Amino acid sequence: MKQHTREQGITLISWIVILGVIAFLTMMVLKLFPVYIEHMAVTSSLESLAKEKEPMGPSEIRSKLTKRLNINDVESVKRTDIEIERGRGVYKVGIAYEVRTPFISNIDFVVSFDDRVEVRAP
Repeated sequence: MKQHTREQGITLISWIVILGVIAFLTMMVLKLFPVYIEHMAVTSSLESLAKEKEPMGPSEIRSKLTKRLNINDVESVKRTDIEIERGRGVYKVGIAYEVRTPFISNIDFVVSFDDRVEVRAP
């Protein structure tokens, strides 16, 4: 007597579900990738400001940081998002901002960033 073996594998519905999940995750990555690339430009601008050897005052810090952000084509950071506080021999420069990017219909991704560095004070 021959036994009938039933072949097992992924059905068409399973393939559709798997491809749907992959498409959903791909859409998420494509929407969030530019946000994180822009954040890398913000952090590099702050780090290059912190590496400057000469002491700077608040207006010079704000001016140089704004120029760097413009050169790096950062659009999410507004002038009001830049905070400068006096510390012991340094200025603590911080950028705290949120980015809202649309996803599907009325669903948005909201990503918050808060970066801080210290700059030598005169």
